[in-house]
Amino acid sequence: MEAGYAMCWPFPEPPGDHARRRLILFAGSLYMTKYLGKEFTPPEDQGQFIVRLEAPIDYSVDKADELFRPAEEILRGMPEVKAVFYRLGIGGSVNRRS
Repeated sequence: MEAGYAMCWPFPEPPGDHARRRLILFAGSLYMTKYLGKEFTPPEDQGQFIVRLEAPIDYSVDKADELFRPAEEILRGMPEVKAVFYRLGIGGSVNRRS
């Protein structure tokens, strides 16, 4: 066998055969997605929900706390609610220096 010689399919292929195979493979993979789950993890009910409230950006922490405290009290007043986690402020540092 000579250097640079590659083994090929011995039968001639009609023009566009590769494109047709790729299209069939792609269509088959799309068809199979209806049998797959929509998420990577199974659905589970943890019995939790999140309430996100936002205040205008120029509100002080005290003013925002005054604004959101009634919503917290409404949640705490529900007998089904066992715990309330209340966080005020931004989740991370916005103006962090590298």
